[in-house]
Amino acid sequence: MTASSGGRGINRMLASPRRRRRLKWGTGLLAVGGVVGGAVVLMPHDNGDSQPSVRAGKPSLVAPAPKHVQMGAAEQAAAKSAAAKFIDTAVLRRHIDQSWELTAPELRAGFTRKTWQSGNIPVVPFPADKLDSVRYKTDYTIKNHIGYQVSMLPHADSQAQAILFSMEMVKRGPAVSPHWMVDYWAPISPGVLSPTQRAKNAKEVADSAPQPIGSGWLLLPIVGIFGLILVLPLALLIRGMLRHRRAERAYREAHGPAQTSSSSPS
Repeated sequence: MTASSGGRGINRMLASPRRRRRLKWGTGLLAVGGVVGGAVVLMPHDNGDSQPSVRAGKPSLVAPAPKHVQMGAAEQAAAKSAAAKFIDTAVLRRHIDQSWELTAPELRAGFTRKTWQSGNIPVVPFPADKLDSVRYKTDYTIKNHIGYQVSMLPHADSQAQAILFSMEMVKRGPAVSPHWMVDYWAPISPGVLSPTQRAKNAKEVADSAPQPIGSGWLLLPIVGIFGLILVLPLALLIRGMLRHRRAERAYREAHGPAQTSSSSPS
């Protein structure tokens, strides 16, 4: 085929409006595909294992861990007092309105004071009538923050279970009159039996178990044997005496009293 004939063939193909439209759409799709493919290749990939960026010759920057601080007795007492009041109001659902001022804005975000008082709040509750005691353990102390592990322990006779909570207190307000608020409260363990419940269950199991035989019962056969040795001869002796008396009484009844013989002088 000559060059001129090839040119005439192309001209004939382009002479059809349908073919021109198909060629136009095909060219457009190829262009769009090329752009999308290039964007995919050039975009950074995240495989779920992100690492801090490292520049050649320079160390990577890592955020330092919060520094532990030693808090005075007055600070700790104020924080624990606020924590106890928050538990008594928000967690136990008693006088919930009083917990508003103790709750940090992060924990009550999206609530107004009025909607907070309804009781439908983002604070995991504990039944007040089942509570026996509350125990606190300081988890960490950093600047303006105290973390607690709080054990909510039910009565020994209760069907409720003990729950361990994580609690964080944050100090807010002006420097002249700061106050402690709760900005985190969530369970960190499933419900378990409290120590008093375990002790009660162990006692019930021990009481229902068969009682062991005391050592005194082991002496009973020995005492019985020695008793027979001592009592049997005595019983035989008494039996013989009674038989002898019965025989004498029967003889006197049959023959009368015994006669005594005497000689008269001549």
